[in-house]
Amino acid sequence: MSEGKSLGISNTTFVVGLIIAILAASILSTVIAAQWATGPQGLKGDTGDTGPQGEPGIGFDPIGLISIPASAFAPQYSTDNARIDNFLWNYEDSGNVYFMAPVLLPHNATVTNVTSYWVDSGDSIIYCNLYRSYQISNQLMASMQSAGAPGYSSDYDDTIEYATVDNGQHAYYLYVAIPASTPLHDDYKFHFAVIEYEYPT
Repeated sequence: MSEGKSLGISNTTFVVGLIIAILAASILSTVIAAQWATGPQGLKGDTGDTGPQGEPGIGFDPIGLISIPASAFAPQYSTDNARIDNFLWNYEDSGNVYFMAPVLLPHNATVTNVTSYWVDSGDSIIYCNLYRSYQISNQLMASMQSAGAPGYSSDYDDTIEYATVDNGQHAYYLYVAIPASTPLHDDYKFHFAVIEYEYPT
């Protein structure tokens, strides 16, 4: 009788298969154990309370001010009697002397009022006008004058003509007239002016 072909598996194959089975079972048990240890995902907790409000910002003030001191002026005409100190004064025995000062305002701002400060201890009047130049002429925007009352005083004008600043077409300046006084020439003194304006919004 002839010897038949064997249908069994070799010892080596059997051992390899057994090792693979053992490793697979070990990996599976590790995964299952990790899931049991972690447990299912819980629901999302509530949001915490809102933190405290921060400090407020500086913000933007739409109101601007510019002051023009006596030292910013120059005499309109060359004369030794147009005196400039921390105030403007007239050393003439008669007549007015005149002073001019540039005014630099933000483009497109709106001038709302002008105030002039001075000493007027006589019977005459100090004048202060705000102008804008227009080609070969000048346009009056605001006008103030002293009251002739002794001591330090001021005048205020909020009826502004041509109030919107246009630096592309115009230049701006103050014009001050100081009357003469004798014998000490100190009855009339212009100290400064303040211009208030609003920035464009």
